[in-house]
Amino acid sequence: DLPPELRRGFAHLFEARADENEDDAGPCDALAALAADAEDWEAVYDACRQAMARGGATDRRRALALRARRSTWRGLEEDDGDAKDTKDAAELVEAGAVPPFSALSLGVSGEGCARRGRLNLEEAIAAAKTTSSDKRAPRRAGGRRRENEAPDKPSVAFLTPDATGAHPLSQLLPSALCALDETEFRNIVLVTLCADDGSPERRRVEKGCDVVVDGETATTEEIANAIRDLNVDVLVDMCGHAGSSDVVEIIARRPARIQVVGGLGTPAPMGGTGIYDYALADAVVAPARLRAAAGWAPDEHRAVLVPHTYQVGDAEAYKRHELNYKESREPTSRKDHGLRDDAVVLACMNRPHKVDCTSFDAWVRIVKELAHGAP
Repeated sequence: DLPPELRRGFAHLFEARADENEDDAGPCDALAALAADAEDWEAVYDACRQAMARGGATDRRRALALRARRSTWRGLEEDDGDAKDTKDAAELVEAGAVPPFSALSLGVSGEGCARRGRLNLEEAIAAAKTTSSDKRAPRRAGGRRRENEAPDKPSVAFLTPDATGAHPLSQLLPSALCALDETEFRNIVLVTLCADDGSPERRRVEKGCDVVVDGETATTEEIANAIRDLNVDVLVDMCGHAGSSDVVEIIARRPARIQVVGGLGTPAPMGGTGIYDYALADAVVAPARLRAAAGWAPDEHRAVLVPHTYQVGDAEAYKRHELNYKESREPTSRKDHGLRDDAVVLACMNRPHKVDCTSFDAWVRIVKELAHGAP
C-alpha cells in the first residue's frame, strides 16, 4: 500500500527500465504489482501481457492477468469469454496460483476447488509445525475508550487480512464490535495481516478494539506469539475458506484456548483439520441437510447456530458510533452520484472480477424490465 506519489515514482523508474531492455520481464512484473496495489486493472493487464511476451506465461503472471481480465470485464465482450476464463482458472487452481474460493466465481467445479482447498490446509498445517523465532508481531492500543474494565473476563481476538477500506468486512466488522458488551470481555483484539490504509473504514474497526496486532510484515509464528502473549481465550478467524494460507497457519499454531471460524466469513467446515473448535453459522446458511451434504464430519469442529443470523451486528449502536466519529465521510445525495430521486437503485456490492456473463445478462434483463430502474 504505497502512497500515490511514491507509486508514481516507482512506475516511472520501471517504465524506463522496461524501455532499456525489451527482453527483460522484471520491470513489467514490477509495473503489474504496482498497478495491482492501486487496483488499476487495465494497467495490470497490459503489464502482465508484456511480461508474458518477454518472459513466458508463468502461473503467477497468468493468475494476475486473469484477475485483471475479470476486473475489466474483458470476457463479457467475447462469445467464449467465460469458458476461456474457467479453463484458465481450473488449471491455475490445480497449480495453487489462484485461491479456490476466488475460483468459484469463475465457474471452476466445487470438487476441484475443494480438492485444492484441502491441499492448502494440509500444507499450512505442516508449515505451522516448524519453530524458528521467539519474536512477537508489534501491537499497539486500539481506539476503544472503555467505561468498564473486566479483568476477570475472557479475551477475544478477531483475525483478518481484510481490514481495509476496499473490503466489505470493514463495513460489517465495526457493527459486530459495537454489539459486544465490554463488561463481558477483558480485551477485544484486532489481529490484521494487511497494512493500515488510513481509510475511515479501518479507523472504525480499530475504534472498537482495545488492542491492535499489526501482522503485515510479521511471520505467522510471530503473529501467533503475539496472540499468545495477550492470553487470548477466543480467537475468531474472520475468513474461513475465503482467507489465505497465512490465516490457517496462524490458527494451526494454536495460539488461543478456543478457536472459531465463520465470524462474518465463510460459515462452513474446514475439512476436519482439528485446529478449529467451533464454526459460527445459522439455520439459514447451514441447515441440517446442508451440513450433512457439505461433509460436516463427526470429527469436525461443532457448528454453533447463532439465533437469526451469524452476521451479528448492532445497527443502532453503529449509528451512535458513526455520529461520534468526527472523521466520518460527509453524507452525499443521489444527485451527487447522477441518480434520480425517484429511481430504484440496483447495486452489486462486489468486486468486478466476481461477475460472470450469465449473472450480468440476467441483471441487464431485470434493469430493462423495470421502468424506474437505475443501473
